[in-house]
Amino acid sequence: MDIFRQIEILRRLNKLIEKESTGKPSTLSNQLGISRSQLYRMIELLKDYGVPIMYSRVLETFYYSKAFRLKIELKLEDLSRKELKDFNGGEVISRKFFPSNFWDKNQLILGLID
Repeated sequence: MDIFRQIEILRRLNKLIEKESTGKPSTLSNQLGISRSQLYRMIELLKDYGVPIMYSRVLETFYYSKAFRLKIELKLEDLSRKELKDFNGGEVISRKFFPSNFWDKNQLILGLID
């Protein structure tokens, strides 16, 4: 699953939890288009980051156990060559250190590619 799909699922999950209208886990996972195990992994990950998610068997819904706001953002920006140097402390590796078919661009800025 790509990052954009994960973000969209998290946004939808958050809205349903805020409204306390998720339904049972199987219903929720179907609404989100993921498996129950993926849903539980996602919820556990959020809990690991301190998100106060609980489930009520009586109300059959997930809810936030205290006032909480989940804000999810992904911002993509083009950076100028100067911004790239500033971002990476000015370290640039020249193409001469790598095979010519390895990089699409003339230079690799450290820290941007794993």
